Amino acid sequence: MDIQHNWIGWLVIGIVIIFIIAINFSLISALKNRSMNKPMDVSKSIFDRAKSPWQPEDDALEELSKLVKEIPTNQQNEQEKK
Repeated sequence: MDIQHNWIGWLVIGIVIIFIIAINFSLISALKNRSMNKPMDVSKSIFDRAKSPWQPEDDALEELSKLVKEIPTNQQNEQEKK
């Protein structure tokens, strides 16, 4: 076995081990920092989204509709000022 290929293999193994350890530490810290109320909030938002799945899009479209309706009145106001 060539020496050059040997150290590349150990380097890859070391990087994988460091990656696995980093993932474990991040999962442990996430578990320690969570509160008991968050799962209820998440489930509530899931049920709200299931009741009306298009509500955010409907709100955005309603706002866009209002803005579009205001365009002609704004243009008329600008022409009257001239």
